[in-house]
Amino acid sequence: MSSVSAVSRRAPRPLTLVTATATVALSVALSGCVSTEQKAAWVHVEDARIIASQGPVVVWHAGREARVTRVALLRTRGRVAIVVQLHNATSHALSDLPISVGLRRPGGARVFLNRVAGLAYFRTHVALIPAGSSVTWVFTALARRHATGPPFAVVGSEASPPITSAHTIPQVAAVLASATRAQDGLVLRILVSNRSSIPQTGLQVYATASSASRYAAAGSATIPNLGPGDSTTTSVRLVGRASRAQIRLEALPTMF
Repeated sequence: MSSVSAVSRRAPRPLTLVTATATVALSVALSGCVSTEQKAAWVHVEDARIIASQGPVVVWHAGREARVTRVALLRTRGRVAIVVQLHNATSHALSDLPISVGLRRPGGARVFLNRVAGLAYFRTHVALIPAGSSVTWVFTALARRHATGPPFAVVGSEASPPITSAHTIPQVAAVLASATRAQDGLVLRILVSNRSSIPQTGLQVYATASSASRYAAAGSATIPNLGPGDSTTTSVRLVGRASRAQIRLEALPTMF
């Protein structure tokens, strides 16, 4: 991935654990009437994401294509979640946008929460924002003892040239199957279906709940591989407090 001015790296509608085995898993998933060129393109995208995830990603300045319209911090029993709503006002879909989130200390100093090298790719990138649309991205982590202050989020621009382009957006659906109350909040079981002919890897599922126009709870989960026409269930443990009736689900495709 080429660097952009807003991003610093060291070392190379209805997502992510990316490891060196991702290419093998994707190759196994590629079957049916798919051209050799298309298969090679998907493997190239996955390889580029693996390389990009090896070093820390820091976005210092916002890009021009997408903007942050809302950001919130949630806490529950030693865990935190930062919920970011992003909007794409352009006439084309945006993909693989780098994003940094964290907390502001008194005086304005920023404490980045997703700056660590080796994080899964979609913990530092937004997979997709369709043209003229908004999506929600969620970052969860263990709470740092001294990390306090209001949250911030900075989203950068696509790499140049881009890793991939979402000319046609595959349909991926997420439906709530069940919600179980635990000591530290709801645990959701979510049915995710790939209704397209394109295998999805590192698929990230986001769940949010709003109460009185404010985020009440949020969480995310990773589906390593979901083949064309396949469905699977995944669990999401929410950070915060919410009822089942408030839940909103979002699964963004990562391969196009």
